[in-house]
Order: sequence, then C-alpha cells, then structure tokens
Amino acid sequence: MDRNHFVRLPVEIIYIIFDYLPAHEILLTFSGINSFFDTILSTYLGYQFDFKSILRSHYDLVCSRISPNQVISLTLSDLDDTPGQTQLFFSRFRITDFNRVRFLTLVNIVPASWKHIYPYVRNMDSHHRLIIVSTNVDLLPYAEVLFHSSRLQINIASQLQTQQHLPRLRSLTVSQSSIAELMTICASTTQLTSLKVHEIVFNANDEMFLPAQQLKRLVLNLGGKCACFNESNEPSTLKSSSTEAP
Repeated sequence: MDRNHFVRLPVEIIYIIFDYLPAHEILLTFSGINSFFDTILSTYLGYQFDFKSILRSHYDLVCSRISPNQVISLTLSDLDDTPGQTQLFFSRFRITDFNRVRFLTLVNIVPASWKHIYPYVRNMDSHHRLIIVSTNVDLLPYAEVLFHSSRLQINIASQLQTQQHLPRLRSLTVSQSSIAELMTICASTTQLTSLKVHEIVFNANDEMFLPAQQLKRLVLNLGGKCACFNESNEPSTLKSSSTEAP
C-alpha cells in the first residue's frame, strides 16, 4: 500500500498497524510525510524498542525521536554485533524513565550495566515480563534479576546452580543439561510451565524423574531424537511424541 493512502485511515487503525512494527521502521517509513503523521508519531504510546542487531544509525534515530514514556517493550543487547550498546544506552537514559515498559528483554548484558537495571527490576510486578538470554557461563551478575525473570534462555544448566529459588520463571530453554541438574532446577521453579532442553547428558544409573507436575510443555533431545510432551485434557498428564532432531 502506498504510504499516502494511510492518511485516509482512522488513527485507531494506524495505531494497530504500528503495533506490529519495530520503532525504527515506523520512523523511517512515516516521518516527514505530513503534519498529520508527525502528530501521530509524537503521540503513539506503543513503541517497541528492539536494539538487538540494530544499525547504529537506526539506534540514534529511535533514541532521539521517541520519549521513554511512549515505549511499552524494550530489548537491550550486548551481543558481538552490538558491543557496548547497554553502556551507551545508559549514558543517555535512566531505565526508570521507561515507566510504561511491560516487556523487558536482556541479551548477554555486560556486568557493568546491571547496576542501571536493578532499580527497574526491583519494582516489577505480575504485569511485567522479564526475559533473559545468556550465553555467558557466569550468571552471578544476574543473581538478583533472575529472581524476577519469567522467561530464561541459557547455554548450560549449571549456570543456574547458584540460584535458590526462581518463583516467577515460566519458560526455560537450556542448550545442555544433565538429569540431576534438571531435577534441581525443576525443584526451585514452582511456576515453570515450559521446559526445552537441546541436549540431555546421561550418566550411569540416571533416572528420568522431574519434580514438576505443573509443566504443560516439555521438549527434550534424547540421543538424536526430539521427545515432545504436551499437557492433555487430564490434569497432571503429559502426552509424548518422538521425532528425529534437526
């Protein structure tokens, strides 16, 4: 659709379209069309900041044009293609200024940036969603934040061995884990409903018992085969199916 045709749409419809686009695409596509769109861009309150693998020019555009109170979703990343991003971000903003953010995703955050994140995380409630993705072996810098995490993606299960209790964790993806480590994790994650393990490491005399009756979805890679367990209509029952792992 030609962007000039958007002028004829009701503002409510334009807002719905914006809900499916990242912030930089909205600004690049609709800035400077006319005063009508400039007003919409300045009053829209549903921007999603996704700074994972973003170009520096797009990053600067978003940060200079959008106010923190217009943002509902924020993704920060210190991956190799965005090195030092979080420290740059916190030199410009305080995370507590993003008072309307309900979805916060943290990807490989460097330890130096956690001191800026703690004030926001401490005030999170059940209406917030915190997602942590870490390929780092040491998760100690995440210790306080992990307590509030609802979704977690890590490389090895032993990264969580220092954690005592994760009361809000609902979804966990692990690249590698032993049976014993899974049992320990399940015992400390009473709200966990989805668990995916890419590689199970079996030891002699291992027994497959997970103390997690609340699980609704379990995906395990067992010796090259993927075993999927989904909740049936019967309480506390899992249905299984096996397929070749990709």
